[in-house]
Amino acid sequence: RSALYGVLVQIYMDKYSWHSALDAIDNALQVLPRTQHRLLLYKYRVLIKSKLGLSISMDMQKFREQGEIALAKMWRQVAL
Repeated sequence: RSALYGVLVQIYMDKYSWHSALDAIDNALQVLPRTQHRLLLYKYRVLIKSKLGLSISMDMQKFREQGEIALAKMWRQVAL
């Protein structure tokens, strides 16, 4: 199910509908079980929030749990 939400978010991102994509992610994170599959949605959430100029510090904590390399890769994506 998380992959389907990922596709939906990608469609919104392709249309530059950042707020709609963020709403879809928030909805998905409420209904999906707490598993590793949600990590893709958190990645999209960080990227969208950075595009909107919103704070990403709380969301980046999810990547600290994945290790330093995952955290560094995410910071690199945000910087690009």
